[in-house]
Amino acid sequence: RRQALRRLMSHSRVPSALEQLEQRIALTAAPLSLGGTAGEREVSMDSIPYQSTVVVWTEESGDGGADIRARRIGRDGLPMDKVDLIVADSPLPEERSAVAVAPNGDFVVAFERRDTADANSDSDIYFQRMNASGQSIGSPTQVNTYDAGEDQVNAAIAMDADGNFVVVWENMGGGPSDSGHNLQYRRFWADGSPRDSQEQLVGAGFEPDVAMSPAGDFVIVYHDQSEVNAGSGPRNDTKVQFAWYTSDGDKTNAGTVLQDSSKNQSSAVVAMDSVGDFV
Repeated sequence: RRQALRRLMSHSRVPSALEQLEQRIALTAAPLSLGGTAGEREVSMDSIPYQSTVVVWTEESGDGGADIRARRIGRDGLPMDKVDLIVADSPLPEERSAVAVAPNGDFVVAFERRDTADANSDSDIYFQRMNASGQSIGSPTQVNTYDAGEDQVNAAIAMDADGNFVVVWENMGGGPSDSGHNLQYRRFWADGSPRDSQEQLVGAGFEPDVAMSPAGDFVIVYHDQSEVNAGSGPRNDTKVQFAWYTSDGDKTNAGTVLQDSSKNQSSAVVAMDSVGDFV
């Protein structure tokens, strides 16, 4: 009887939250890919507290390009959309998406679009607004105002309680603020109109992420890149940095997250609470 009881207990393990989500999705008519399958990559997500989660990703198209898709997931773990939402599907390749969700369920997706018809085949940063029902609001809007053959990449986005949002990205060179490789941001009102007339310079850096408080204060994290002598020659020694801004766009604090480290640091992500403290 003890052996039978052990066997019974071994088969009665409670599934994890992720396993329960996958099981629920598997029972729906239109299954949701959680990433990792052929043709899908670069998944990003954001959520509305106690309501739903929005997942966006890049999906390879049949013509060799790439589109941006989305799916909303309810708090019960079930998809709210029977089919994938099409965020952007122009003939041009679109990839590396990021998403932010407003308390009312509207969301904004930022992404790269590469102009393969241009001689330089450069990429620009765009955003697409979506309402709480998953319908597009208008058409994709270009974020960067400077467009002279230099790539704009690695967009991140964050939103305040009123739906106003900020997009930060990596500028591979040039622009109205600086002539070198740098990070830039631009703020927009909830209706998609620009709050900043053009991109604003953050400073030299790579791989940015951004978080915003309900009041509109925001922090940008990234890693720098400098050359130091490591005994046998120069090497890249990167540190994670942060820059903290008020809702008016004034930088009030900046620094290095961890000073006393001899290890390279990169790929930082950030989150902020209701009073502006961040991790």
